[in-house]
Amino acid sequence: MAVVEHVVIGGVDSHADTVHVAVVTDRGGQITDAEFSTTAAGYTAAPAFLAAHGTVAAVGVETDPLEWTP
Repeated sequence: MAVVEHVVIGGVDSHADTVHVAVVTDRGGQITDAEFSTTAAGYTAAPAFLAAHGTVAAVGVETDPLEWTP
């Protein structure tokens, strides 16, 4: 039996104290979401959470352009 690998897209909404991560299919269907703290542990757990649901094709990050400094 062949293993089917899912392609997923991540969405990230960052705030001062939390990072919210959503996982959707490559066709836009919602899979799951979770919230993480803005700590080293949270920043480690967030991408691991996303990758645990399939092959990550892209990640979109919502940010306020007035707060973001490149």
